[in-house]
Amino acid sequence: MVKNFAYSKCVDGYMLSVYARHLSERTIESYEVVLHRFGEFLANNPPIDEITPDQVRQFLSSFTNVTNKTLLNYHIVLSSMWHWAVGEQLVEKNIIRGVESPKPEKREIQPYAEDDVKAMMNSLGKSKTYNRPGRAHSDHSLRTADRNRAILLLMVDTGLQASELCNLRVQDVDQKHNRIFVMGKGSKERSPPFSARTGQAIWRYFATLAGRAQVR
Repeated sequence: MVKNFAYSKCVDGYMLSVYARHLSERTIESYEVVLHRFGEFLANNPPIDEITPDQVRQFLSSFTNVTNKTLLNYHIVLSSMWHWAVGEQLVEKNIIRGVESPKPEKREIQPYAEDDVKAMMNSLGKSKTYNRPGRAHSDHSLRTADRNRAILLLMVDTGLQASELCNLRVQDVDQKHNRIFVMGKGSKERSPPFSARTGQAIWRYFATLAGRAQVR
């Protein structure tokens, strides 16, 4: 086993293996944040084989304004690096396994009520009201109304996450079979279907885009 291998050097080597796994930028960033925070907590950059489970427990308990789910993510990241370090013969065992993992809170997801969805649909074509000097309350029509309608209906039909929606491309939409192709967590692709009404809204939005492109 390699002795006295500094924690920061271990992080550098581990992150190279993380990059090689082609994880999402967001996931890689979260790994870097966790490992950096633990390094700051250790303060003096000790050899990784001298770090103790008690130090890990103290690190996890030092956070008072984060959820247990976040702390569980910290635990998972540290365990993953120690598992890698065992394979690289930098430590004898994965000490994180001896640290009890936080139990995330169970939160009930409250879906939008039908009236909520109707209210959002009715507001897609107009801006919020605003004041103009010397005039009554005003609003104006939105050029993005077709896009907004397609987005809202697609989210209602498929339950897309915001990040998945933002990464969606035109070629990911199968208009013929009313499906979209989404790359979710863990690089797992899924293809949720959407309704005919949503398909019409998407078609109208794409038609609008094509029309604007021809004008240019």
